[in-house]
Amino acid sequence: MKQSAIALASFVALAAPAMAQTPSAYMTPAPDEMYTSKVKGLSIYNQDNKSIGEIEDVAFSGKGVDAYIVSVGGFLGMGEHYVAIVPSALNVSWDASAKKWTARMNATADQLKAAPEFKYPK
Repeated sequence: MKQSAIALASFVALAAPAMAQTPSAYMTPAPDEMYTSKVKGLSIYNQDNKSIGEIEDVAFSGKGVDAYIVSVGGFLGMGEHYVAIVPSALNVSWDASAKKWTARMNATADQLKAAPEFKYPK
C-alpha cells in the first residue's frame, strides 16, 4: 500500500508541470489572422488589376506554407489546371480598410497557364 501511495505521489509530481503548461497552449487569434478557409477561393490579381487565377489549396510542411495551389484557365471548371506557386511569388495580405484578404502576383494569365501543371499525389 505504501508503495502505491509513493508511486501515485511521484506520478502527480511528475504530471503537475505538464498540466501547468496546458493553458499556455491556447491563444486567441487576431482578427487579421490568415486561415486557409479565408484564402481558399481568393482571386489573384496582377499588376494590371486583372484576375489571373484563384487559390484552391495551401501546401504545408513543418516549415510552414510551401506553396499555394492555384487554379488557372478554364471556364466553369472546364479546362482549368493547377499550378503550385511559391509563397514569395504571391502577396497574400489583409486589406484593413476593406476588411478582406487580397492576393496579388506579378504575372499574366498566359504565364500561369504555361507554368508546369501541379497534380495532387495519389
